[in-house]
Amino acid sequence: SLRSLRVTVDGHSVISRSFTTGLKLTRTMEWTVGNSERHLVQLEKTRQRMYGQFKPQQFIASVDGIVVARAATMD
Repeated sequence: SLRSLRVTVDGHSVISRSFTTGLKLTRTMEWTVGNSERHLVQLEKTRQRMYGQFKPQQFIASVDGIVVARAATMD
């Protein structure tokens, strides 16, 4: 199925895209944000193998290699 991702940093949209759900259990996305001060942002999403689309998805957000947030939510 088609999913969308939108990420904002300091009120500015840095990522806005659509993607399809694949077979991988873990999807890692990364991008660089900032102008004068650049930072590497990583978002890792993990789903369970069996009936993963019906169970909470695990998210880990990191900035420059440091985990800044963890969350579990229904996708």
